[in-house]
Amino acid sequence: MPDRLARLAELLGSRICHDLISPLGAISNGLELMEMAGAGPGQELSLVEESARSASLRIRLYRMAFGTAIADQTVSRAELQELAPALSAEGRIEVALELREALPRPTAKLLLLALLCAATALPRGGHLAARRAVAGGWVVEAHGDRLKFEPETWAQLGPDVPPTSLPHSLSPAQVQFLLARLVALQLRREITVAHGEGWLRLSF
Repeated sequence: MPDRLARLAELLGSRICHDLISPLGAISNGLELMEMAGAGPGQELSLVEESARSASLRIRLYRMAFGTAIADQTVSRAELQELAPALSAEGRIEVALELREALPRPTAKLLLLALLCAATALPRGGHLAARRAVAGGWVVEAHGDRLKFEPETWAQLGPDVPPTSLPHSLSPAQVQFLLARLVALQLRREITVAHGEGWLRLSF
């Protein structure tokens, strides 16, 4: 059942992102044509262009994190670094990814989901970092003032909550917690969470 739910979620994510990315690309192309036709780069056009670019990058992030992940595909280090700014919708979170090589797509998917989970702990901004652990797994860390930690939400990543449970308090903005748990189960990994004053750490 968890595999079926995860597959359904992946297909939904891929479909939505696929249908949205093309219109956003068309907006960007249209703005370029307007500039080529002599429309000066005014404040309004610049604002629309930046918004379209930001939305396109965020949809690419969602497609990677919520979409299908074929086991024999890889994601380049450059692509993951390019997606990193989209983890902060308003640019208030600095992201540092220590990546040395391309990653299998399922691993990249879990890493991005973990980063999206950690980003929810930084409503006022801060720092996100991801690195390889000495034992070969991954560590994602969040640091910031007034770090937000909701035990019921973070419990969705642990073994004490059935992976198919859907708590009523969970909002759409927290769906990455459920998906991260399902993907971790598929990869036969366990996510552990530790936190303290101003910091939070996920290991898997």
